Amino acid sequence: MLEQERQILQELFVITAIAVVIACPLFAVIRRRYPDLSWNSHGNVWTSPFGIVEFVFAGMVFVLASALIAAAPAKAPPPTVEGVLVGSLIFAAVAGIAIAYLGWVRRLNLVELFGLGRLKGWPLMAIAFAWFIPAALAGFAIKFGFDHFVWRAAGLNLEDQEIVIALRNGSAALKFSIFLTAVVIAPVAEEMLFRGLMYAAVKRYTERYFAAVFSALAFGLIHANLGSFVPLVVLGMFFALAYEITGCLAVPILMHALFNGVSVLMILNG
Repeated sequence: MLEQERQILQELFVITAIAVVIACPLFAVIRRRYPDLSWNSHGNVWTSPFGIVEFVFAGMVFVLASALIAAAPAKAPPPTVEGVLVGSLIFAAVAGIAIAYLGWVRRLNLVELFGLGRLKGWPLMAIAFAWFIPAALAGFAIKFGFDHFVWRAAGLNLEDQEIVIALRNGSAALKFSIFLTAVVIAPVAEEMLFRGLMYAAVKRYTERYFAAVFSALAFGLIHANLGSFVPLVVLGMFFALAYEITGCLAVPILMHALFNGVSVLMILNG
């Protein structure tokens, strides 16, 4: 990672952190003065079970994004099959801890909490695909625009991620491990954390639009890559919007899997 790229990402992290620190007490005052507004209860995402513990856990995930940016080496070593799988499983374990806490400690019905029973089978796949189309078009268009105009105008010659290079030039086993991680493990773990937990917990103390933006920014930051940051934020907004409107976390999970799958296939085909 270029040092200039690291500095920009860290500045974005600080701005986002300051925004949420200011916003939470501000929204608390607004809700107290205008209780009839009930901003955090609008929409189809269930937020009332989430409390301060879940909010703090969401904050810890956000801090993890900053740690990944700070720890990213200037020249990352080439990915390996073991490294890709271990890294994805560690992230999945973080999501698993959150889910285990909600299910076993809090005794919450996870199917009801995440609206997983609202859509099933073909209707679920059709709705997820319908949301995926505009999300993918927006993500790819913004990626193209920033790569060819914004970053060049700013004098930034951003390098391809090591994972992209590995997809192009790596072994068949490495390509399969990346595909498995991108299409199966990452969509489930990341959507559980960023939409299922972070979006809902932040919405509980603010409101849905702020929570959508915050969770999308955290989603973009944790990937620790400036070139993909803006497209990932846009995708995160689509994922949050789809979750809020449908009330079913399976929708953004499938959207995420579809986007990653298409991205991997596009890289493999040049």
